Amino acid sequence: MSDPVTDILEHGSDTQRAALRSFAAALTDAAAAAAAPAEPRPGLGDPPTAEEVAGAVRRNHERVWRFREQLYDRALSYREAARRLGVSTNQITNLVRTGDLLAIDGPDGPRLPAWQFNPDTRRGRLDGIRHATTVFCGRVLGLSAWMTTPSQALGGRTPADALADGDVDHVVALADYT
Repeated sequence: MSDPVTDILEHGSDTQRAALRSFAAALTDAAAAAAAPAEPRPGLGDPPTAEEVAGAVRRNHERVWRFREQLYDRALSYREAARRLGVSTNQITNLVRTGDLLAIDGPDGPRLPAWQFNPDTRRGRLDGIRHATTVFCGRVLGLSAWMTTPSQALGGRTPADALADGDVDHVVALADYT
């Protein structure tokens, strides 16, 4: 009988491997919480109980799932994106394949987070996404949250706004630092 973890790592889909990594991270977090010192630290009070840590992890997972649902609900279908940009759906597929646009899977198939599109840009979409994703240490959810959050390093603009302004190098440098 083969090991299911090895099977997923060697033969599983990207989604299965991502789920396995997520599960491993949760186990690592739980093990770290269980190994936390039981004595109070000066100025920090009593350490959290295992139940408090489990509750915090659960609330964080719920928050991430709510964000994912909101991101997906506001995202564009390939057809909507193609219409918006004046290109074919095949071109949208190619832009996703090359990393120039990002997609998120959901119940109605893959969709494109809306923050990638800006009618004030030359092509109606942000340039520099592929470059930012190569250095950003997260995936679509984390990148989407980061891209839509104002940054002091960008003068209060969001990274998406900075990309729309043509400030690709600055955004990529900041993504690499994040």
